[in-house]
Amino acid sequence: MKKVTKRVLGLVDEETKELTPIPKGKKVAYETVVETVEDTPFRMNYLFFKTFGYYYHFFYGDIAKQNLEPQMIVRLMRLACCLRLNSTGKLMYTERTPLKYTNEVLSKILNLKERELRETKKYLIENHLIAINENKEIIISENFIVKGTIRTDKNTQERDVTRVFENGFQKIYSQCDPKAHKKLYYLIRLLPYVHVESNSLCENPLELDPTKIKNISWSGACDLIGLDKKQKGRLRSYLWDLKIDGEPLIAEFVNSKGKAVIVNPLMIYKGRDKEKCYSLRMLFQSSYSQDLNGQ
Repeated sequence: MKKVTKRVLGLVDEETKELTPIPKGKKVAYETVVETVEDTPFRMNYLFFKTFGYYYHFFYGDIAKQNLEPQMIVRLMRLACCLRLNSTGKLMYTERTPLKYTNEVLSKILNLKERELRETKKYLIENHLIAINENKEIIISENFIVKGTIRTDKNTQERDVTRVFENGFQKIYSQCDPKAHKKLYYLIRLLPYVHVESNSLCENPLELDPTKIKNISWSGACDLIGLDKKQKGRLRSYLWDLKIDGEPLIAEFVNSKGKAVIVNPLMIYKGRDKEKCYSLRMLFQSSYSQDLNGQ
């Protein structure tokens, strides 16, 4: 009989059954870890985490109703990448160090100069998107962003939500100067029209029959976010120029039935099926995606 070497991969959340690799140097009781080989119920969770990393839940439908400034929402989402599990909304600079309300730290994270940073802090506090506690630690509102498990009650299930993967979002954010934060919000505005499984822009994002999905063109996307149709080339070019580790944030996939505009799941994914998300990720590594020059 062939001997199989086992190794510890990480911790399993008893409620969600999701696996998280053990942080370096962290000691845990033997009973709380998973010993695994390739054929295991937790393998997809492990591959999912290894590929996409940490994420938080973003209730984009609720925040869209608040009439907030687009660039401020994008900056809030960047701050949310500093959340950690069980931190109860507290932003963390490292796993053990809370993020302090100082210009030096916030300027580094948000990539803003003094005046813009001052205006951003004031805006986020006045609109109750963040709060500062007695230790000058930053607490993010859980009305719109939640790290970890979210409730499964009827009210929560009816809210529009997506996973935002922190590594992907940070890499996209780092490519944008402060003036471009409003443009990045175009994609956030399009979230209601991102299909729940395929991540494609469509008119019926909850349709589970692939043959019935009605894809949206760039002209249609302009209509949805209030841009003139003449701006479709500019919208396409702007989103297409953004990269995650060299891969496009947006790609077009063409078959005999037409063309679909798909969002790279390395940044967002609305569905719950991790295998489908992982498979979609593989599409962006294939030769079928077209770059801006059609190559």
